[in-house]
Amino acid sequence: MINRSYFFQFAFLLLLMVLVFLLPYSHVNGVVLGFLVLGLMLSVCYARNLNILRSVLLGWGAFAVWYAASSLWTKNPDLVWHGLRKEILYPLVAFLVGFLGLKVQPVRVQTCFISWILVAGTCFALVVIIYFHKGFGVTGLQWLSEKYFPNVGDGSTFLALFSAVGFLIWQVPLYRWCRVVLLALYQATMLYATLLTQNRMGMLCFVLLALLTVGYICFFLSRKSRLVLVLVMVPVLLYGTYQAFVLKSHYISEGSIDPTAVVIEVGKNDARIWTWKYYISRIKGHSLLGYGAGYMNLNATFRGDFPKHFNVDTQMHAHNVLLNKQLQLGVIGLVLFLLLYASAARPFLHRPATVIQLSGLSLMALFFFKSMTDDFFIRNNLILFWLLLGILWQLRQLELTQEE
Repeated sequence: MINRSYFFQFAFLLLLMVLVFLLPYSHVNGVVLGFLVLGLMLSVCYARNLNILRSVLLGWGAFAVWYAASSLWTKNPDLVWHGLRKEILYPLVAFLVGFLGLKVQPVRVQTCFISWILVAGTCFALVVIIYFHKGFGVTGLQWLSEKYFPNVGDGSTFLALFSAVGFLIWQVPLYRWCRVVLLALYQATMLYATLLTQNRMGMLCFVLLALLTVGYICFFLSRKSRLVLVLVMVPVLLYGTYQAFVLKSHYISEGSIDPTAVVIEVGKNDARIWTWKYYISRIKGHSLLGYGAGYMNLNATFRGDFPKHFNVDTQMHAHNVLLNKQLQLGVIGLVLFLLLYASAARPFLHRPATVIQLSGLSLMALFFFKSMTDDFFIRNNLILFWLLLGILWQLRQLELTQEE
């Protein structure tokens, strides 16, 4: 007779391993969907363990109700119902699978699974590197990387998410110097892969990650040591920001080397500036309720009204997650959206600061920051974000239990 406990442990562990590994790649949606369905069925069996998630589940419920209600006033109700599955159900299931799946595992397995997350992140970074190096001349590698590499925007977002959870290396039971070396190698691999994508916001995510890391380290330093660290890191962070802005040199006039001039010139020539102006002008008259939920709803609603210079990308959405939510769901929906993510951040805000808290806050900060010039709150980006967040929630609960 099969032990029920061992069965669920193995089933959840298999779910977590497959989802964490496969979610960053393209052409795997069928497999991902199948495992999410299985995860939903398993999660129902552990519904009694969800009390601690009450605030997040209430946030999801309120946001989902308003999301669905927008079908009553939108011109495209079919896009609302389509979006309910991709923007509500899938990420919610991923969060439950991440939290419950790790909860049913023994502590030793939980620690080992951290290593698997880091392996998955490293493998994806290597795929990105192989893709941009044309398979290093190996036809098979080139074909595989071209088939499974998602695209620059999504790829750099996945790299940012995996970079945020890289701090979990500190939870692996190794000598301190081993963890320092592994963390440095891991983040260097992520950074190099991001550099190859030539994605400016991806690079700026590493600047933000460094800033959050400095803030975390400052908790454990004397006032004098903090000052020294800040004096060292400020020029480093400014240099990183400058390098992010000069990644795409076609935005910059030949011979322009002044950092301030570079930032201003890149801003003036970025298509998002006039894209935002157009979408902001469409808020008037629909500020309370919006035009209706759904990632492609704005495209369908404004079709025929876009300026002639808008291309396929700029017609898709507003290229800012907060502006998108305002246009889709109005100010009420935007507030519910922010409350949902604020409730999800709650376990990572209490002092004293820990590595798990740093990972959780970094994950949320980088995901939001990356979506300030685009909107990655869709597709596998959103699913992986909530899966990792569920895992970090459970690791944080384990940490709090040990402290008691």
